[in-house]
Amino acid sequence: MKRRYIPNLISVLRILASAALFAVKSDSVMFYCLVILCGLSDIADGQIARRFGWQSDTGARLDTAADTVFFTVIIINIFVHHRLSAAAAIYCAAVFCIKAISLTVGYIRFNCIYAPHTVLNKLTGASLFMLVFTIEFAFRYALVSVCVVAGAAAIEELALAVTVKYPDPDKKSILTKSTG
Repeated sequence: MKRRYIPNLISVLRILASAALFAVKSDSVMFYCLVILCGLSDIADGQIARRFGWQSDTGARLDTAADTVFFTVIIINIFVHHRLSAAAAIYCAAVFCIKAISLTVGYIRFNCIYAPHTVLNKLTGASLFMLVFTIEFAFRYALVSVCVVAGAAAIEELALAVTVKYPDPDKKSILTKSTG
């Protein structure tokens, strides 16, 4: 095996660990261990790829796919195991719709999936990851903050999909210049 594939294998591991979350109870030690494994692998794949110059389009797509699978599983878990208010459910659905529109616009404009790794998207990921650990004591408050950040990230991603000249996955914000 070539070492340059290590980040991609870590992303695949995150996809498998995310899928395994469906098979374990959401209040079990195994669930939290898998969540932590997913979080650490999300940090590791990108850090390793950048550190050794092993970045690739395939790796970026795998990372996005792994993030999507993980966050989808977590969101489904939250909806299934924790009662959310109608307002929270509607807000989550609205964010999902904005993200879907953003991906559609990006695909139409650039003929590829455009999911930039903006600061707000990374903050959304980190806050959703941390949300899992607040379920027992401050879940509703944490959920509100995740929703606000996720909404802002979705709107920014849509604005980028509409306005950028080319699909730069490393664009940090709508306020910054492209890296390429």
